[in-house]
Amino acid sequence: MQNDNKQAPRAKVLDGIKPFNKFLFISCYYHQLVAAYSYYGIEPETQLANYYIRYEFDEKNGNLGFSAVGVSSRRAMERATGIRETVLRDAKDIVAETAACIRKGSPIIIAVDTYCLPYRETAYQKNHMPHYLLAYGYDDEKQEFTVSDHMHLNSVLYAEQKLGYDDFRKAFKGYMNFFSAKNDRAAVRLQKVGEREAGLNARSLTDFFRRNGRLFDRNAAVMEKIADCAAGRVGDWESDAGITQKCIVFFGKLRHAKLSQKNMFRYFYGADNACAKLCGAAADCAFFVSSVLCKISIAKTFAEPLKMKAAQKISEIAEAERALAGELRKL
Repeated sequence: MQNDNKQAPRAKVLDGIKPFNKFLFISCYYHQLVAAYSYYGIEPETQLANYYIRYEFDEKNGNLGFSAVGVSSRRAMERATGIRETVLRDAKDIVAETAACIRKGSPIIIAVDTYCLPYRETAYQKNHMPHYLLAYGYDDEKQEFTVSDHMHLNSVLYAEQKLGYDDFRKAFKGYMNFFSAKNDRAAVRLQKVGEREAGLNARSLTDFFRRNGRLFDRNAAVMEKIADCAAGRVGDWESDAGITQKCIVFFGKLRHAKLSQKNMFRYFYGADNACAKLCGAAADCAFFVSSVLCKISIAKTFAEPLKMKAAQKISEIAEAERALAGELRKL
């Protein structure tokens, strides 16, 4: 790769990047976002608090999922943190563009296809899957980037990895070929543009909770439907692998989502906050359910009382969501 500036350093690594490994936070993109903000000294709770999870459930086909609802707009977050997220839509040479961003002191989130990542043995040249890396270092002599990534799907152990320029380019091109129509945030630069203001605080969060009572009621209602469906289909957990796998993924992610909310409520409202306790209880129930379902998927059979207890735990999650909706109105 040729530098566009003869005086530019041949290698550079941005110091201070801290991968977020406490729990799964929405998706790999948001993990990289938290890590990128850490370079500028922005604590994880700022991002944790800025996204509230909305449950999705299609009763017709049994699909379960999540979507993230932003508490503050990107423009408001920029004012609060002094950090701007810029989508690079015309990156003709992703290697040169990425190195240029790092050279100027900006970490950059890059969308890739895991099929092209040699250090991910479970996916390399086996599975095409959209993914995100955080690039924060380059070395022209070694022809490689320093990136933050985890080793397999749903792992929360993000760490420093090295990725050659050629593989980096192929991975980005793979994403653009297979997945770009689904998401236009294929390259996002994090750049300091001003001084940090107060940022998110308990008051701004409380305002959001008061404005969005319907969202929390909806979450509770969706979880109640999931609980009713689970109770009526316990017998399918052994015979229908599709249902089991959907539930394993959903309740595994649900546990981490509730841990994220628990962390946020404790940080902004105190350790004894009722909302934090309800989120913690829901996380424990989700962990139990996902553990039982994992064992069922392996053993293909399980004791009926334990399956019924798992269904009861799903009902307890629904009860916790309903109670959480009530507590949020009291904040």
